Amino acid sequence: MLKTRLLLITLLLSVLLTACSSVSSRTEAVPHKISVLKYVKDTCSEACELISYEQIYNSPDHIIYYFHSMDRELEFQVYRSITEEGGVQYQSDYANVVRDQYADEISALFEDFSYSIRPGILLQNTDELEPLTRAVCAANEIYRKELTYNSQAFLQEHPYGSLTLYGKTGSEKNDYPEKICTFSIDGSVPDATALQAQTSSTILQMLEEGRLSSEFY
Repeated sequence: MLKTRLLLITLLLSVLLTACSSVSSRTEAVPHKISVLKYVKDTCSEACELISYEQIYNSPDHIIYYFHSMDRELEFQVYRSITEEGGVQYQSDYANVVRDQYADEISALFEDFSYSIRPGILLQNTDELEPLTRAVCAANEIYRKELTYNSQAFLQEHPYGSLTLYGKTGSEKNDYPEKICTFSIDGSVPDATALQAQTSSTILQMLEEGRLSSEFY
């Protein structure tokens, strides 16, 4: 009976040790944790947490780290690799994931204009200029919400994008639209009236140069 109890205790200890060993292997130190956390801290201002990681290419030097924001529903990845020169580099999709947070709202502002937001907008007539400049300012206001989580410098370095405005030439030889100007969507605070006046001035100059058709503008 005593031998049986000792055997059971031995088996139980063996199971416990195996379980502890398994847990230890799952919670072992994240490779290059300090450097990747520093990279993320330098990349974004919001508080982020490392969720997990995985090695790729069967190499300890090539790792994908998975992070999520502690302040909102946002997840992103950081990729660690080795350059041809043997140096270490980190790349992240963080900025693109941030842009995606505002994509639906911003795209909806330009749905009523010709062309999509990419590659740009074709100005049908001067009557569209006022609502268009208002939409550009509204798009900047939407992207400016990101200041809750990141700095103005981040928005300037990682703008949502730019919007190119095109005009009709009315030329049989060149039926491709002429570029008028490009609007930035970077969270700045442009004045709609001033923006409209500036764009109108550009259009007037292009009309005088014969680059746009007076039939439309």
